[in-house]
Amino acid sequence: MINNRFKILKKIGEGRSAVFLCTDEFYDKKFAIKVLPANAEIEEIKAFEREYYYLSNFNSKNIIKVYEKLTILEANENEGTDWGIQLSSQFIVLEYFEGTPLLDFPSIKNEKVLREVIKQISTTLYYLHQSNYIYYDLKPENILINEVDDLIQVKLIDFGFTFFYPNIDELEVRGTAEYIAPEVLKKEFIDHRCDLYSFGILIYKIIYDNFPFSTNDELEIYKAHISKEFNFPNCKYSDDIQTLVKRLLAKDPSERFETSLGILEHLGIEHEDKYKNEWIGAKCFSGESSAIAAIDYYLLSEDVGNVLALRGTEGSGKSILLKQIKANAEYVINIKNYPSQNNFDYWKKLVLQILYSNSIYTNLADEEIAMTKELVETNPPNLIESLKAVLLKITQSGKFIVLIDDINTADDFSLLILKQFVQVLQVNNVKTIISENSEKEYFSAIINNCQIFNLTPFSKNEIDNFLETSYASFFPKNEVLELIVRYSDLLPGSIRSFIKDLIALNILEFKKAGPVITNDEEKLIQLEKYQETIFSVRINNLTGDELMIAELLSLFDSQINIDDLEDLLKLKSGMFNSLLKNLSEKNILSAENINSSPMFTSESLKNHIYSRITDVKKLHHKAAVMLKNETGDLYSYELGRQFELAGKIDESYQCYLTEIEKAKLISAYTYQRKLLEHVAKLPLNDEQQLKVNFELCNVLLTIDALNECLEYIDETSIIVTNEKDKENLDIIKGICLIKLSRLDEGILLLKNKLEKLKDGSKRNELKIEIASAEFDLGNYETAYKFIVDVINDKDSTQETVGRGYTLMGLYEIYNNNDLDNAIVEFNNAQHVFEKSNLISRHAGIQLNLGNIYSMIGETSKAEKHWEKAVALNLEVGNFEQEAYIQLNYGIYNYNKLAFEKAIELYNRALNIFNTTGNTRGQGLVLSNLGEVYTTICEYQSAINSLEKAESLFIKTRNIEEEVQVIFQTCKYYFILGLIDELKSKYDTLENLISRNGLTAKHQQYLDYQKQLILVLDETQNADLSELIRLKNIFQEQGEQNEFAFLNFQIAYQMLDENKFPEAIETIRRDDFEKLCNQNKLIFAEREFIFGLIASKDNNLELSPSIEHYEKAFNALENESITELTWKVTFKIAEYYFNRGNLHKAKEFIVYSKSLLEFISKKIKNTKIKNAYLSIKERKSAVEQLEKFENKY
Repeated sequence: MINNRFKILKKIGEGRSAVFLCTDEFYDKKFAIKVLPANAEIEEIKAFEREYYYLSNFNSKNIIKVYEKLTILEANENEGTDWGIQLSSQFIVLEYFEGTPLLDFPSIKNEKVLREVIKQISTTLYYLHQSNYIYYDLKPENILINEVDDLIQVKLIDFGFTFFYPNIDELEVRGTAEYIAPEVLKKEFIDHRCDLYSFGILIYKIIYDNFPFSTNDELEIYKAHISKEFNFPNCKYSDDIQTLVKRLLAKDPSERFETSLGILEHLGIEHEDKYKNEWIGAKCFSGESSAIAAIDYYLLSEDVGNVLALRGTEGSGKSILLKQIKANAEYVINIKNYPSQNNFDYWKKLVLQILYSNSIYTNLADEEIAMTKELVETNPPNLIESLKAVLLKITQSGKFIVLIDDINTADDFSLLILKQFVQVLQVNNVKTIISENSEKEYFSAIINNCQIFNLTPFSKNEIDNFLETSYASFFPKNEVLELIVRYSDLLPGSIRSFIKDLIALNILEFKKAGPVITNDEEKLIQLEKYQETIFSVRINNLTGDELMIAELLSLFDSQINIDDLEDLLKLKSGMFNSLLKNLSEKNILSAENINSSPMFTSESLKNHIYSRITDVKKLHHKAAVMLKNETGDLYSYELGRQFELAGKIDESYQCYLTEIEKAKLISAYTYQRKLLEHVAKLPLNDEQQLKVNFELCNVLLTIDALNECLEYIDETSIIVTNEKDKENLDIIKGICLIKLSRLDEGILLLKNKLEKLKDGSKRNELKIEIASAEFDLGNYETAYKFIVDVINDKDSTQETVGRGYTLMGLYEIYNNNDLDNAIVEFNNAQHVFEKSNLISRHAGIQLNLGNIYSMIGETSKAEKHWEKAVALNLEVGNFEQEAYIQLNYGIYNYNKLAFEKAIELYNRALNIFNTTGNTRGQGLVLSNLGEVYTTICEYQSAINSLEKAESLFIKTRNIEEEVQVIFQTCKYYFILGLIDELKSKYDTLENLISRNGLTAKHQQYLDYQKQLILVLDETQNADLSELIRLKNIFQEQGEQNEFAFLNFQIAYQMLDENKFPEAIETIRRDDFEKLCNQNKLIFAEREFIFGLIASKDNNLELSPSIEHYEKAFNALENESITELTWKVTFKIAEYYFNRGNLHKAKEFIVYSKSLLEFISKKIKNTKIKNAYLSIKERKSAVEQLEKFENKY
């Protein structure tokens, strides 16, 4: 088994690559795989990749189809030994065509068979040549033939030498010696007619049993091609075959046919519609310069967590754009929508696609690979969590781009899985590009952090370029351009479809020299009506069986597996595939998925066919009955939909319930919600409505869609008659109210239900909900009583007991201020959650323990618990908890002065909160980013973060956090010395607090900011006693950063008042000494103040000022730049300058000036920048530095 998917059956070919027949577990069908050796030369690899790219552009029944290009990353032992398979070999997955090489085909010498073969090869060459390709290697070994029911089928199979004509930049000899045209060997001007020469050699070999030269020497063969006059003896074949060969083998290309259509005319063969419909040409990328620019910008951008969505209607060029990205980028994972017999199996194929991507697999450890396989094999009940956990782990490895085409055409459950997948990619900063069909609901509307690019119609120049690139010189480009501009919607796919319709209406006709446009007035009038006319033309051209299949397919919303469709229709073996093939040839079904899950060429055509059905309800019912009889509950959602549209509500209801149960088994809550909301709108009876509403209320409560939950509770209460149902509904409502912070209402409702509940386990669950709400209200003692009851009651579940211990830990912190006992209680909770395998709750407890140990200064223990929390989160894929862990880690690193690391962690947390749409989390991170940016003098980034945080808290009406961020912004303006802005923010803070009720904590913030204003105000002094009071409060509250900040402000204030001994005492206290030993920045600022005091009074017990300044400088030297950095270097420069040591002063003068310039240049806001530099202290420093510079 290769990559846990392909099982090799036998080797069927050998050349530059080995070809094997295998079965594909994804499709349960046979395919051929073409394997390039792992040690292939670079030119072979390029040719192999080019072959895959070209084949993926082709859509011709006579060219072997290609599906995927992959890498062999895993193979069973027998694959390596029996078949010579090497790991790291590239391979392409091809259509398996059970054919015979041309010369080995038994009846190839039969002229009737030969003419059919010539016809099919000619039409295929025309397809390639009109599409601007030269095949270069037309020979019998590259042509397979089979015969079924007297029908000959020809396939061209090897395109290793094929080239796109516009890309041929140098004339090289390509092909197999016996078949190479003279102009190729002479490296003269070449075009598609070199293939006609090869075709002539091939036919010559068939009719004469040898080549027109009698040598095996390659050089002599080349000479014969260039100059030898070939002999054409009489043979058994008709004259037109013999004269055909003579003309094809003309040395001068101009003497051959202009196109291979000339061959058909020479032999009197009519152009068949099934071939003409292919002559719209191969797919080709051209134009879309604005889209390419947007994609390049996105891929090069350093923005994290963004998804790029390309929107457009069918035919707008989305798929070809993604294909172009895949062709040009190095590491790309292209997510394909493989057909599944069961919507719930889609995720397995998604996971395996990702696992066996070269960008992923090679970066994974063995245990990670094993874990991923185990997930696919075990089908866990908590699927969504398990899936997210695995995807989080495996997509962390390596750098790559993910492409998902037509993402919003997937079914609802697959969309749920894709949403989880895309969110994982966002969290891991993987560049992800999706395309969306504008005629469907947008997938991008259900994810956050998404950039939208709408694909627009081509300009006339772009259409001109598209035609020039896509079609050969003999194609009537100018005439077609005029028709496109006049009648088409100018989208690339629509243009191709338009050209196909020109062929269908015989406006574009094919002559021996190539295609021509006919100016038939009646046909042009038909073209005016365009779409309706075209659809009618296509549908009128269908047989009864073909129309029956088209109508049946138009009924379905989900993709139905092709084998199930065949069973449904009970057609004779092979007949169904034949009809599908006909529908593809008649431009009804897309050729791309014809062998797996048939799809219409456009949604509008599907709708048109559906609208023509006379008794649509009857047909829906017939389809539902057939589907149920043949597949049971396999397609339960589609069954429900069919019965619903047939007006059979009871049957529909039962089918939808089956699908809901499937979703429930794997915890797919979002999908359950969507299904339940749909079913709730059906005309159900009261019993059915009640069941659906109850299920829906529980799901909405689980996913925290609380307002919607309350609405359904109110709606359900009207139809509830049973007392037990009423009580259950009230319990859901009570919990919902508590989650909505309507605590008093929720508590009252739940307390009323406690006594009536006989189930001890459920009663204790309610007690925990009540205790949690009482705790949030500050009623700690009331909460405590409930908590104790729950912990001591044997009827409590382990989860409820664990939650009880968690609340007990919080009780010890908030009510008793006892961190040691809090640790004990949290450890109790940890043991319970760990024992019960409640991983998400266990991770939350580890986070709490880490926070407490960080608060009491035991950093190694804090790190240990946070790391454990991160590891546990990876097991369940809990994004939000992961973000809070990163946020706490960021705060921890900020306090350790690891500012760059803190910013990195904050940004990861912000990316996750952006992905999940958690605005509170975004605000918290931005507030912390504002703080760290302020500290390291990134003032523009700081104010941007703080203002954005404030706007988010205003938007979510989170008053407490809004107060905090305004407080932080006030400090920002204080540090910059911007008193007017500080006063304005103070007024904002005061108004906010007065409107929402003043607490002691809020008053503390106001008093703090008031003193900061007085410190900056040159007309009055701050109140020292008030500063000391505030400092003591912050110290008692354990807020060390604010304690240190205020302590320094007190010292500076004492300095201004010449109270030098008092200033020294303030910053020499034992409690402050301890802080200085823990924090280099605090230590440096203390030394700086000692230096200032020593420079003013040398009679105190201090070292000379320069020693203190240099101690401060040494402490700051390897740290990030702060305001203190330039102040210290300036004082050192000033000291040496005043003592005449210009040599020493020079270094610090340059350093100080550079620092001030560096800081101010990064402030983009001109007003803030000017204000920053005009503050007295900085302005004076700049003037002094310039004076110093002038001196030396």
